[in-house]
Amino acid sequence: RGAYHVFVKDVDDLDDLERVANPETNPLWGVLYNSAEDDLTGLYNFRYFQKMALEVLETVRTRNPDETVTLLSIDADHFKTINDTHGHLAGDEVLRKIGNILKSHMRLSEFVCHKSGDEFLVLRIGGNWKGAQRFASRLQQAVAESEVVYRKGEPPIRFTISYGGAQLIGKKITTAEESLRTLLHLADKGVHGLIERRDKERGAQVHARRAE
Repeated sequence: RGAYHVFVKDVDDLDDLERVANPETNPLWGVLYNSAEDDLTGLYNFRYFQKMALEVLETVRTRNPDETVTLLSIDADHFKTINDTHGHLAGDEVLRKIGNILKSHMRLSEFVCHKSGDEFLVLRIGGNWKGAQRFASRLQQAVAESEVVYRKGEPPIRFTISYGGAQLIGKKITTAEESLRTLLHLADKGVHGLIERRDKERGAQVHARRAE
């Protein structure tokens, strides 16, 4: 689908889009917020995120056809190992820490949710794909520089994240529902493809070292 991962000029005036998708300025989202929060991380939950994303996509389609919408799918790396090594409560603290870091990097035109398990989603309004990659790299760096001290006297838990993403320009949106499904599929496929390739490379490196 050639409509995805396109390059467009940044649009400076995002006031309308920000008002639509900001619970502080849109009464509809404010009413829904009580049922919108993820219990573990305090971020938006996936159900609310989907409603917000559909509203954003429809607004871009009808009012800002030259604008872009980017979806990033973010996974905590080797999260099962963290749970197995340190326990599920420690894993929960890691997810909370990642959620807090992601949230601290969001602007008014960016929204983050805890999808499930070790998965997070970020929705961005505006900007080109290279800008989205730089933004995701900043998130990766911030997470990699953090740590969780779960038990006093034990080494801190360090962790990283991986991401995949997809971008769509407003004039190529057919329906908000179809476009959201496609963005979710492409972003999820991107992050899992990256993880699989990286794990294969690491496996090959380990095999080579053992052969030596």
